[in-house]
Amino acid sequence: MKNPIKYLQSLYVKVNKYKKYEKPSREAFKKLEERDKKSLMLWKLFRQLSLNEFEELYKILGIKFDVYSGESESVKYTQRVIDELKEKGLLKKSQGAWIVDLKKYNLGVCLIQKTDGTTLYATRDLAIAIKRYEKYKFEKMIYEVGQEQNLYFKQIFKILELMGYEWAKNCIHVEHGLYLDKDGKKFATRKGKTVLMRDILDKTTSLTKKEIKKRFSKISKTELEKRALKVAIAAIFYGDLKNNRKNNIIFDLKKFTSFEGDTGPYMLYSYARASSILRKAKTQKKFEILDLSKEELALVKKLSQFSDIVLDSFEHLNPSLIANYSYQLCQKFNEFYNNCWVIDSEQESFRLALVESFRQVLKNAMGLLGITVIEEM
Repeated sequence: MKNPIKYLQSLYVKVNKYKKYEKPSREAFKKLEERDKKSLMLWKLFRQLSLNEFEELYKILGIKFDVYSGESESVKYTQRVIDELKEKGLLKKSQGAWIVDLKKYNLGVCLIQKTDGTTLYATRDLAIAIKRYEKYKFEKMIYEVGQEQNLYFKQIFKILELMGYEWAKNCIHVEHGLYLDKDGKKFATRKGKTVLMRDILDKTTSLTKKEIKKRFSKISKTELEKRALKVAIAAIFYGDLKNNRKNNIIFDLKKFTSFEGDTGPYMLYSYARASSILRKAKTQKKFEILDLSKEELALVKKLSQFSDIVLDSFEHLNPSLIANYSYQLCQKFNEFYNNCWVIDSEQESFRLALVESFRQVLKNAMGLLGITVIEEM
């Protein structure tokens, strides 16, 4: 099959469209939990097809994972969790199902096992958290999941704490807002209202190709493809990471790919501009700093803030701080570029050093955002 993932997605939408599939779906899931051979075979096939697609995209985007560890690995440990919860007096029977009552912590009720004996996300997340700690002895375990799951993760972490696991305090939910369609409504996978990453990448690359060809009409086809992909990735990554992760975002590719304003292509353009200056320069000499112009002083001050911004971003698990700093840095550089002559100026050596400092800091900042700079746009 040419595109198995799109086909599987269409089946997922169809199944969720009709209520008649609800019961068979629950029965199929129960079989999977019971390790039915046919069910496991199909699951392994679908999982591998998905991983093949993901890994192909990750390679293009320059992303690498050391381990793929999904909730499916927890299935063999869920009974251990249920037994442990019972042993520690945390499980209660409620209408035939097993729950953990967290009302006294203002966290409601967490369902652990349904009346038909099947488990839920909570059961599996508890199991896999315990196994991951036993395997990695982690200092922190960070869950990158939407903010609508805030209550859920508070429940999970509280249950782990009540089970006596001291490391539960080191489990962190890094919540995210949603991508919204242009009508302001959220994308819904079950309803088929979503956008695939491959489609986003293809559309973004197509848009950046047009912009690059406007500026470099004689560029070779090979170089155009190579450059357009890097600019497209910068547009996607920066367009996402510049926003505070807790905020919802309207999905708009045209805004992402603009070569002007607060965008990834603008960052790359600024870097390429700095590289162009340095290519034209002669060998740099030692310099004495004369009186600084307001543009030079502003750029120096902004450059000096980089290490503090990186530390702040790390402590708050918020890459938008680095992204927003990068944009402000580019603004300061372009103000300097437009007002301070560099080549053959009285301050040439110092200004070249300032350009190189900007170039290095921006490259470092972009690297932290997963973006590769380019020497020419």
